[in-house]
Amino acid sequence: MSFTELEKEIYLDGTVDLVLGVDEAGRGSLAGPLGVAAVAFSKSFFLDLANAKVSARNVSMPSIQDSKQLSPLAREKSYSIIKKYASFVAIVYVSNRIIDRTNINLSTERAIIALIRRVQTNRNYQKLILLVDGNMRFPLIEENKFPLVKYKSIVKGDKNIFSIAAASIIAKVRRDQRISNLARYFPEYNWDKNKGYPTLEHRTQIKRLGITPLHRQSYRPCREGRSSNSDNINVLASKLKAL
Repeated sequence: MSFTELEKEIYLDGTVDLVLGVDEAGRGSLAGPLGVAAVAFSKSFFLDLANAKVSARNVSMPSIQDSKQLSPLAREKSYSIIKKYASFVAIVYVSNRIIDRTNINLSTERAIIALIRRVQTNRNYQKLILLVDGNMRFPLIEENKFPLVKYKSIVKGDKNIFSIAAASIIAKVRRDQRISNLARYFPEYNWDKNKGYPTLEHRTQIKRLGITPLHRQSYRPCREGRSSNSDNINVLASKLKAL
């Protein structure tokens, strides 16, 4: 199956209003929010793509691929292409505190539900199919809370499905921007570089300084660093209150 074949087949079946690719960024990060993005392209877009009409409009197909395979500059260029041609683009953030109160899987599902509601309310698309990267199940969606919505989890979907790859780029670019903005207030942890992920430098700083109010206390490295230096934690907490 080609990179865009699945979406085209779904649209040609004629039973859905919109096919959305869904992916997240920040799942393994120790700090900051989770970002879950949804991207949809129209039926006509995929038909034009199949007929080589889209390439005539200068859409660079090689630029739409798994965000992890792209340099930061290439991701920014791809982001602009997606924003230009997509019918729907949105991202929902889930804070570290909500992740700690629930868990990362439930946080992801709740973000997807928020995206579904946004599509159905703001764009009046009701019959949806979500193509989601990974192998997760979503019980709240399955329990007929959204009878007109179906989803399909696809392992390595960001590498093999066009809409999921586009969602991975949106999620990565937008979530990186957000954590980089937060890095200005907590430069000790170098989030601008590591994006909150558990690099050796980040874990070392957690052990040395303790955690900030933006760290995910339910994640083991953060739990271990929670009581390491209470004075520094109080200083960092005061920074957050000043935002």
